[in-house]
Amino acid sequence: MKSRNRLIAFFSAASIFVLILDGKTALEGATTGIDLCIRTLIPALFPFLILSSLLTRALAGQPMKLLQPLCSKIGIPQGAESLLAISLLGGYPIGAQSIALLHREGKITTSQATHLLAFCNNAGPAFIFGVLGSMFSNPRTPWILWFTHILSALFVGLCVVKPEPIGIVHQNPSKVQLTVVLSQSIKTMALICGWVICVKIILSFIELWFLKYFSLRIQIIISGILELSNGCLRLSEV
Repeated sequence: MKSRNRLIAFFSAASIFVLILDGKTALEGATTGIDLCIRTLIPALFPFLILSSLLTRALAGQPMKLLQPLCSKIGIPQGAESLLAISLLGGYPIGAQSIALLHREGKITTSQATHLLAFCNNAGPAFIFGVLGSMFSNPRTPWILWFTHILSALFVGLCVVKPEPIGIVHQNPSKVQLTVVLSQSIKTMALICGWVICVKIILSFIELWFLKYFSLRIQIIISGILELSNGCLRLSEV
């Protein structure tokens, strides 16, 4: 633990020293990250965070017969079928938030929550149509991307070991409180934006020190691997 703390202290001190020497790069990265959050991520994701939380609380523990055949095959417990729909419609931030909500309230076990998270690796339609849709002239492209993301999420979920037994979501009803949902959604949105801004600052230094020696397309690919939103933001350059 001591060596870990020393490593963290050394890294923090070195980072502060870098910021002192080159505050301009950090400022530009933070400004770009904040602009990305305000103009794109918050409008696209925040309404979905609120509505998905309300939907999760309202439907938790209530079986959805239409989705039960598919959910039983991929290891989603009975009463949590709505989480699959929320994840596919809302993408990874919304799906993960909904699963965490049920786990905190004791409606699903840790193994069930871990398995359900495997289906929340896709971008939602709000991001695909709202952010990426404007980058393509062909109106069918966002639909193809969304369909690809849905198939990818289901495939990854199938590759994860199913918890045994699948079980049933505890059906103790939750009181739906808008103030609580709003507070949690604001915290989740702030956490997402904080990570995006932090990664954008780091990317600014990586681009300055290393990526500038690669072609523009390689730079964009690496940026997208490190952080999806920033990588998509740079797509307009090509």
